Amino acid sequence: MNQREFIRSLLDWIENNLGHDLHLDEVARRSGYSRWHLQRLFRQHTGFSLAEYIRQRRLTESALLEQEEP
Repeated sequence: MNQREFIRSLLDWIENNLGHDLHLDEVARRSGYSRWHLQRLFRQHTGFSLAEYIRQRRLTESALLEQEEP
């Protein structure tokens, strides 16, 4: 699996687990990379740090849910 595919699969995993506690150490452990290396790869491919991405996705999901409520 190349880096682009790896990041895509990691993004999919994050999306499927946004409702759970996602600690950076756990995400790094699941990825098989060190936390430092994972952060570099993630920023290189997405432009965001891993924590920024997770935070923004959670805020977006929360805002969307609020819009759906009457």
